[in-house]
Amino acid sequence: MKRIILVSMVLLAAVSIQAAADSVRIGQVDTSSLLTRQTVGLYAGVTDSSGRTVERLGTEDFAVFEADEDGVFERIPVLSVTPNATQGTGVSFLLMVDNS
Repeated sequence: MKRIILVSMVLLAAVSIQAAADSVRIGQVDTSSLLTRQTVGLYAGVTDSSGRTVERLGTEDFAVFEADEDGVFERIPVLSVTPNATQGTGVSFLLMVDNS
């Protein structure tokens, strides 16, 4: 394969917003489909200068780049943008304390 996808390069991948955004945070990188479908999911939060979430963003508002073995960056297509992808997803955990 000509390209090698490096997760560290994806973290550095310029996720640029063409809208009025002040902050872009990548909260999670999902590599579970990297080997099977050659895709990586990025969970990003975009806020404006007032700290409010920037809404109604689409695939055309993001630019993601990856580097090949020689460090040459190439723009890769953003396949989809899902607003509020983690909203309503809870976290289940169990806390057990043994005071014996």
